[in-house]
Parts: sequence; structure tokens; C-alpha cells
Amino acid sequence: MSKNYPRVLIIGQTFSGISGASITLRNLFEGWPKDKIAVATNNINANDKEAFIYCSNYYRFGQSEINIIKPFDKIYN
Repeated sequence: MSKNYPRVLIIGQTFSGISGASITLRNLFEGWPKDKIAVATNNINANDKEAFIYCSNYYRFGQSEINIIKPFDKIYN
């Protein structure tokens, strides 16, 4: 019996690294078809092979797409 997987868009977090969020994503989406997962983030490195094990559809935010609200803009600029 084939399982029907919905398409998923994950914003801001990738599958790479040893952070709690990355480990949680890997556990939640283990066995999920790679073509059903997309990630939109500004934290992706094209040479990071671990990030592409679970997902091959990455969109990297450009500088003009990142709008940080006040007063947090002082921290990131």
C-alpha cells in the first residue's frame, strides 16, 4: 500500500547541523519523498551535502527579501 505524502514547505530551518531543530526535522521527515519537501531559508550552503540528503528543493532568501522588524534590526545590521 502506497502512502500519500503531502507537499511540505519548511521556512527558516534546514536539515543540516546538530541543532535541536535540525534533528527534529530529520526525525519528522525520515522516509518522506525528497520531491515532496521544499525549504526556504537564508542559511543554506550549496556544499553542505547533509542538507540535501532529505531535501533537494532549497530556496535561498536574498538580502532584499529579509525584512527584520524594529528593534531587532539593530542586532542584524
